Amino acid sequence: MSETTLSSAPGRRALPRVLGPFLAAALALGPLTVVAGHPDYRIAADPGLTALSVRACFPDRVPARLSASDSDLAPYLDSATLERGGRTQKLAVGEARLTLPAGEGPGCVHYRVDLKASLTDTWDGPGGRALDAALVSPHLFLWAPPEGLTGATLTFDLPPGLAISAPWPAVGEGEGTRFKIGGRPLDWDARVAIGRFEQFAIAVAGGRLDVALLRGDPPALRGRIEPWLHANAAALSLALDPATPRLPVSRLQVLVVPLGKGGEPIPWGQVMRGGGDAVHLYIDQTRPQAEFLADWVLIHELSHLLHPYTGGDGPWLYEGIASYYQTLLPARAGSRDELDTWEHLHAGFRRGIKGTKPGQSLTQASGDMLRERGFMRVYWSGAAFALLADLELRRASGGVQSLGWALGELRRRFGPFDRAWEPREVVEALDQVSGGRVFGDLYRRWLPSDRFPDLTDAYRRLGLEAIDDTRLRLSDDPKAAALRGSLVGGR
Repeated sequence: MSETTLSSAPGRRALPRVLGPFLAAALALGPLTVVAGHPDYRIAADPGLTALSVRACFPDRVPARLSASDSDLAPYLDSATLERGGRTQKLAVGEARLTLPAGEGPGCVHYRVDLKASLTDTWDGPGGRALDAALVSPHLFLWAPPEGLTGATLTFDLPPGLAISAPWPAVGEGEGTRFKIGGRPLDWDARVAIGRFEQFAIAVAGGRLDVALLRGDPPALRGRIEPWLHANAAALSLALDPATPRLPVSRLQVLVVPLGKGGEPIPWGQVMRGGGDAVHLYIDQTRPQAEFLADWVLIHELSHLLHPYTGGDGPWLYEGIASYYQTLLPARAGSRDELDTWEHLHAGFRRGIKGTKPGQSLTQASGDMLRERGFMRVYWSGAAFALLADLELRRASGGVQSLGWALGELRRRFGPFDRAWEPREVVEALDQVSGGRVFGDLYRRWLPSDRFPDLTDAYRRLGLEAIDDTRLRLSDDPKAAALRGSLVGGR
């Protein structure tokens, strides 16, 4: 699963080409070992990142076949053999399936993937080139048996000087080159970075960011990148319960890819959940640090981690929640003042109203969002839904519940989020954890509607008076001020 459409910033320009040709070199694998239990995959890279050699060992029984997740990956497999019972047999390649001869007992399948041919300069293939590194989809090298790979171990054998960043949790001792596959669907996509780059961890309440900072020209300096990552992760930790900050996930893979001059600090951000939770950030490392700290893309991407991956007509939900929190969380973290926060939200709502087409329901707009470029209607209608739900939960519970509280309960009671959810499932589960009908009532009212959600009462309760499309006047009524403070301060 790729969440490119879920988390790409609307209206951002296409990625520039990043050139970084690799040198060819020899490839060598260590001695054969079959580990008892689940399948064990060993992946070896050559120093020039031209090929990956895989040894997939099955300790109980060799499966009937190994398959790629996509038929387009078949051309990159250039050889395969089966080793079983002391005998080696060559396998036919050319399709997205390796058919294995019938037989009993354990064995290992050896295959070689042409990494160099799979990499593109525009990041839209199985992998992309970076300076001194490759970003590779696991689909390229993880050909899987019919029963999947849950519980399998992956070990990367890397030449000296090369590092790896992967979405799976690391296991055992060593340099973080051995991983275990969990229960997420194999067709959910991810990226593995292999090459020469800097790695570091950032601890935030409740979790950790494992960062791979790839090389660029000019280089992206850790001293400038790390504070930006830490500030946004700390802001995210205030979403669920500001009184007890915590990240919604315990471990997050972060890939930072410097692209060079692009006119804005983060031309593209993306969340992927294959193997584990990850955020990929393609940056213009020449921009001043102040622009990174002020930019909305990273906190928007991180906010997607507050809920399950949602398919179907879900953009209104997941982009709406992210758009809502990208505005509120900087205020909770102290990096945006109250008036600026509400004016950002107000300006977004006005863009959403202007993008709302008569006769087109929010459900239809979500389904057609990419084709019709209807980002503003979808994103900000969803943000209005989030605001209305947040306000009603607080009113009905006397301030005990909130949207953040409900999302936290959703994860606590239904997590881990290892499958795709339909939007209606999320709505129903949020009502279940909050013990009411707040989300369902909003869903039934506004998803079939061709109007932007009505915020008249919300503005009245919050003491927001519109001056124009971008400016507001804040009421000094104590009740309204307290309600505003409960959202931007989180209490």
